[in-house]
Amino acid sequence: MRLLKTRTYVCAEGGAAGVFTTALRISSQAATCLTVLVLVAASLTHAARANTIGALTYGLNDDDFTAVVIDCAPTTSGSLTIPSMVVFDRGGVPTNWTVVGIRYEAFFGCSNLTSVSIPASVTSIGYGAFDGCSSLASISIPSSVTRIGNGAFYGCSSLASISIPSSVSSIGQFAFYDCSSLTSITLPSGITSIGDNTFFNCSSLGAVTIPSSVTSIGNGAFYGCSSLTSFAIPTGVTRIEDATFEGCTNLTSISIPASVTSIGGNAFYGCTSLGSVTLPLGVTNIGAQAFNRCSSITSIAIPAGVTSLGLYTFYECSNLASISLPPGFISIGQGAFGNCASLGSISIPSSVNTIGPGAFAGCTTLTTVVVPPGVTSLESSTFSSCHSLTDVVLPIDMTSIGRRAFWNCIGLTQIVIPSSVTSIGNEVFQYCYNLADIALPNSLTSIGNYTFEYCLNLEDLEIPTSVTSIGDGVFANCSALTDIVIPASVTSIGAYAFEDCSELRKCWFSGDAPPAIGDDAFVGLTDFEFRYFPDKTGFPDTLRGYPCLPVRCLPTDAGQIATVLKTRGVVSVIRDGRTAPLNEGCSIIAGDVVKTGSRSFVKFLCEDKSIFQMGPKSQVAITNSLSSGLAPYQLKVLRGKMRFKKASDSKKTVIKSRNTAAFGVRNTTVTFAVTADSGLWTSTSEVLEGIVDYENLVTWETTELRDGDIETVQTPVSSRTVTILHPSPSLGSLW
Repeated sequence: MRLLKTRTYVCAEGGAAGVFTTALRISSQAATCLTVLVLVAASLTHAARANTIGALTYGLNDDDFTAVVIDCAPTTSGSLTIPSMVVFDRGGVPTNWTVVGIRYEAFFGCSNLTSVSIPASVTSIGYGAFDGCSSLASISIPSSVTRIGNGAFYGCSSLASISIPSSVSSIGQFAFYDCSSLTSITLPSGITSIGDNTFFNCSSLGAVTIPSSVTSIGNGAFYGCSSLTSFAIPTGVTRIEDATFEGCTNLTSISIPASVTSIGGNAFYGCTSLGSVTLPLGVTNIGAQAFNRCSSITSIAIPAGVTSLGLYTFYECSNLASISLPPGFISIGQGAFGNCASLGSISIPSSVNTIGPGAFAGCTTLTTVVVPPGVTSLESSTFSSCHSLTDVVLPIDMTSIGRRAFWNCIGLTQIVIPSSVTSIGNEVFQYCYNLADIALPNSLTSIGNYTFEYCLNLEDLEIPTSVTSIGDGVFANCSALTDIVIPASVTSIGAYAFEDCSELRKCWFSGDAPPAIGDDAFVGLTDFEFRYFPDKTGFPDTLRGYPCLPVRCLPTDAGQIATVLKTRGVVSVIRDGRTAPLNEGCSIIAGDVVKTGSRSFVKFLCEDKSIFQMGPKSQVAITNSLSSGLAPYQLKVLRGKMRFKKASDSKKTVIKSRNTAAFGVRNTTVTFAVTADSGLWTSTSEVLEGIVDYENLVTWETTELRDGDIETVQTPVSSRTVTILHPSPSLGSLW
C-alpha cells in the first residue's frame, strides 16, 4: 500500500501557501495502520517548476527559510552531492534556504544513482528516501542526522557498507530492507530500538554490533540475513519478536540474556546451522515454529516457566536427540516435534494433558513413549511414521485414538489399548507391518476405515462384542490373518474390509447375519468359507460367492467343564475314540484331548472363569480330579504349550508340557511346578536366569528372586488362587 504524509511549505513565488504530498510504499508486513490525509491548496506543477535546481526539487519553508529535498529526476546517474544551501527568488529577491532534510521517497526509483553525499545541515532522512536505488553503493550520513525513517534505504541492493553516526537515536522499519550487498554495519550507542524488518533479507550481512542501549528488536529485524554467523542480544531486551532471525541459515551461535522472557513465533525458523541454544530460566513463552527447521540443534532444555509449546515449535529439527520438558508442563502443540528424526526418547511430564496432531510424526528413531494419564484423546497422526517405535503405554482413561495415530509405525509389534477407548479412527495402524499382538477393549464400538490395512504379521485379532461396525478396508491385505470371529453385535461390514487376506480361511459369525456387508468385503480370498451357529438366521448357502456352513459340535453326554471361545486353523478334539473339529461354542468335557495344528490355536473358558489358550502343535488332556479337595479338573500338557490367565488378572502364564511353566518375562527364565496333597497346593518356583518378583495372591507378600533361588509356597486348594511371578521393574513388563 502507499502511505501519504503531509507537511506545509511555502512556494518561492508570490508567497502562495500550499501543501505538498509525498508517498512511501509500506510492505504488507508492517503492523501499523495509518490514516491517510491529503490536503491540496495550491498547484504542485507551479511549485515544482519554481523549486528545481538541476536534478533536485526542493520544498521550502518560509517560516525559518529551510528546505528539504522532495524529488530527484529518475534519470539521474552516478554521484550526487546534496548542497547544504540553495538560493531561490522570494518576491524577486534572491534568498538562501538551508537544506535540513531529505523528504519521503525523494530519490525513489533512482536506479542509476551510485553515490550520494549528504551535507551536515541535514537532520532527518524520511520514509523511503532512497527506496529502489538499486545501484547506490555508498552514502555518507553526517553526524547531524538524528532519525532514519521507515524504508529509507529499501531495496538498495548495491549498498555494501554504511556508517550510522552516533547522533541517530532511531532507525525506522524496513530501513535497510533487501540491501543484499550490505556486509557490515555498526549501530551507534544511542539507539534504543531496531524497528520491524530493519535488515530484512540483508543476505550478505556477516556482522552487526548491537549497542547495549537497545531494549527492543522488532519483528523480522534480521530475517533472511543468511551470512550472519553469531549474535549477542543486549541485556535490556525482554522479548525476541516474531521472525527476528528467521532464515539466518549460517547463524551458529546466539547469546540470549537472562532478561528475555518470551521468544516469538518463527523467531529462529530455518536457522539450519544453529547448533546449541541455552534458554534463560525466565523464559515463559515459546511461540509457534520458533525453532522450526533448526536442523543442527542436538539438545535443548525448556525452562520451568514454560507450560506449552506452540505449533511446529521444533518441527524438522532433524538432529535433536534429547529434550527436557519441565514439571508442570501442560500442552505439546501440533507438529511440535514432527520429523525430529534423531529424537530417540522423550520423557513427557505427568502434568501434560494435551498432545497435538502430528506432535511426534516422523520421529523415526523414537523407541519408547509413555503417554501421561491426563491425555484422554490421542490426536491424528500423533506418532505416525515413528519407524522405530516398539513400546507404547497409553493411559487407562484414554477414550479415543485419532486418525493415523500410529500410521506406518513399522517397528511396532504389540500394543495394549485401554479399556476406556470407545473409538479408533481411520488408518490408525495402517502399514504397521510387524504388528502381531493387539487386544481391543470391550468398550470399543467402531473400528475406522483401513485401521489395520497391511498389518502383515497380524495373525490373531479378537473383535470385542461391543463393536457394531467394521469400516472399509479395515483388515485389507492382512496376509497372516487365518480366521476371524465376527461378534453378534456387528451390524455392518464395510467395503473391502478383508480384501486380499491371502491366508484367511474362515470367518465365524457369532450372531445372525449382519444386515449390511459392503461390496467386495471379502474379495480376493481362496479356500475361504463362512461359519455360523445353527440357531442363527439370515445365512444363505453362499455369501458373497463363498460357502456358508453351520458350526457342528460333538454331542456332550457328561457335564461340560469348559466352552470354546475362539479357534484358528485346524483344531480338533478326541472324545471316546472319535476325532472331530472343535469350533467356537463347543463344549469340552473331562476326558477330552484337544489338539492344534501347525498354525492354529484354541482359547477356552473354564467353569471357574479361568482362560486357557493353546498354541500351535499342542496337545492337552483334560482329566477328572485326582482326589477330594482338589480343583474339579486338571489339565495336563502332553505336547507344546498352553497359556493361562485368571479371569480377574491381566498377567499371563505360559504352561509347557510336563507340568512346568515358563513365564513371559524379558531376559528371565522361570520354572514353576504345582502338586497337590492333603488339600494344599504346593508351588515350587526356581529362577534359572534373570530377576523376578514372586507375589503370593493370598498373603500379598512379595519376594525378589534371583538366579538359582527357589521359592516353595503352600495354599489351600479351595482358594483356587494362583501365584504370579513378574519381572523386577528394571526388566520391563510381561509379554
